[in-house]
Amino acid sequence: MTPNYMVLGTPKAGTTSFCKALSLHPDVFLTNPKEPFFFCADAIYSKGLEWYESLYQGSETAQARGEGSAAYSMSEVFPHTIERIADYSRELKLFFLVREPYSRIESHWMELVNQDHHVRYDFNKAVQENQNILIHSGNYLRQYNDGMNIFQRMRLRSYFLKSLSRSLTWFIEIVLST
Repeated sequence: MTPNYMVLGTPKAGTTSFCKALSLHPDVFLTNPKEPFFFCADAIYSKGLEWYESLYQGSETAQARGEGSAAYSMSEVFPHTIERIADYSRELKLFFLVREPYSRIESHWMELVNQDHHVRYDFNKAVQENQNILIHSGNYLRQYNDGMNIFQRMRLRSYFLKSLSRSLTWFIEIVLST
């Protein structure tokens, strides 16, 4: 089996919540793990398509089969991801999740502090010293523009975190529609 949707987004934009809610629907299959990092991590990509598609075993009866990853939008860290996804399938429905930038940065910073990734506890200093992970990972315009020529030929939809919580049923209908 192969996927027919992917949930992309930046860290702390709601990909995990969205995927979890989608996976509760009986016609939706989500890979385990949610983020296999196949298209972004060279070492995992080198395992090949057979390995990747094995993640979809057991999805035969699902109308929607997919995965979710915040890493797939991080072109500054993983520059070949979007090309690899497009080479794999231009028929995938892509959902790009975004969040109000300040709240996203603050949430990401709080997660890093809680995980003790040597991020300073002072928010302003942390942002100055960790711009790549806190600021650049949420540069939606750059992320979109990095893949613009590819996205124009694919089925990309962008959503804000707030809209996901208001109408999840509508999003499930989009995922399930052909």
